[in-house]
Amino acid sequence: MIGKLVRRLSPLPLVGGLALVGCGRAEPPRPAPEDVVTTVLAAPPEVAAFAPTLAIDPANPDQIIVAASRGVAPIRNSVGIWTWRSDDGGRTWSDGALDTPHFPGDSAEQIFGAHAVADFAADGAALVTSIAGFGRRMGSFVSRRAVGDSTGSAVAAFENFNDSQNGRGIVFGKPWMAVDREEKSPFYGSVYVSAEAILLDGTRAAPGDPLASIPSTSVRLVASRDGGQTFAPLTLVADSAFAAQMVVTHEAGCSMLPTIGW
Repeated sequence: MIGKLVRRLSPLPLVGGLALVGCGRAEPPRPAPEDVVTTVLAAPPEVAAFAPTLAIDPANPDQIIVAASRGVAPIRNSVGIWTWRSDDGGRTWSDGALDTPHFPGDSAEQIFGAHAVADFAADGAALVTSIAGFGRRMGSFVSRRAVGDSTGSAVAAFENFNDSQNGRGIVFGKPWMAVDREEKSPFYGSVYVSAEAILLDGTRAAPGDPLASIPSTSVRLVASRDGGQTFAPLTLVADSAFAAQMVVTHEAGCSMLPTIGW
């Protein structure tokens, strides 16, 4: 049983499901065997789960969310994100497909979903950022589900696009997310999402298109001041980098993006 003493959980991909391994002490140097409990989460129907992400609500450790790709392209078709949710510290779990996020006015069928990153907003709402594709439209979305909400909502953080003048396309890669939980911060509750912007020459910004040349990359950032419900326009933060990850400092309340450059 994984209870309130859980301080660290790590999702492990398994054939047919996900295993959660938890340590029952706050800072054990080497947890004894009796302190380790494994919970196997059922895999999504008909497909395996890949690239899992896990988050525990710092304000309420009973709230845990796990998300993973439903299949992985191109080996297996990645058609969306599957989530597992516990509201009692991991004793029991509910699971299901993440409600398909869409661009405003877009009702096309989802053909791609991957790269989930989970976290909790300052108000306790579960957040899952993921990449999704519909027809030839693709981008990164932040899905939000408040406590007691059975459906949730989603908002687009990034959308791939093409420049009709020069044929260049911008494809946004794996996103990263961070939440400012420092109560003294002037930006308390803000949600930051970053992604690498891959510039493709003469290539359409859609899943499966071939690369016409070696891409160049930059890092873009969007911020939400209402817990992930809406986002400000994207900002360029690094013009030659990729694979950004973020943390939020406790003194200044600002986002920091360690990046890897070319």
